[in-house]
Amino acid sequence: RERYQLMQVVEQRIQDDMQAQLHAQAQTQAQFVALVMQALPGAGASWNSSMSRELAELAQLPGVGCAMLLRQGSQGVFSIEAGAGQLAPSVMRIFAAAEGADGSSALSPPDGSLLLQAWESATICVSPSLLHDRHLAGWGALAKELATLGLRTGMHVPVLDGQGQPVAMLSVLGRFPHQFANPTMQQFNRNLQQRWSEIWQRSSRP
Repeated sequence: RERYQLMQVVEQRIQDDMQAQLHAQAQTQAQFVALVMQALPGAGASWNSSMSRELAELAQLPGVGCAMLLRQGSQGVFSIEAGAGQLAPSVMRIFAAAEGADGSSALSPPDGSLLLQAWESATICVSPSLLHDRHLAGWGALAKELATLGLRTGMHVPVLDGQGQPVAMLSVLGRFPHQFANPTMQQFNRNLQQRWSEIWQRSSRP
């Protein structure tokens, strides 16, 4: 009898834990959905102001360690226009060191990198696991250095103009492997791209 009661207690504990996990997962998903479903900034709103606010809100989502906005300049070099998130300063220092220019915000992505692939194809590119992604080979020890910060995954989301051409790149780094790769998050990724592209197209820029 005591063994049966013990088994009941254990089974109830497992069910309680599963319910708690499902509840936490639902709450997390709700936060991601709420971000992309909120009202867009008004037509003619400042791009810089809208971008900074959206970037900060994105970086506050569960599991997001850093969010950055990149723009491509001459000769394929990208500059980091803005960064948000607890780990953004450390990430930008790592990128600067990888370029061999202390304090520089310029990035020259190697051939075959996901950043270039996302830009050239105007499509979202996800790295499920930074430590096992062959596309990061050209960045040297970058993946391992990001891993020391607790970052495990990432994605590049092109921001598109009215003709579907990239005008900026939203780069997001997460704390959990495969964080942006599951079907639910893939839908979020597409909604995020649509939101940022619409903000760009509706905004006023200097």
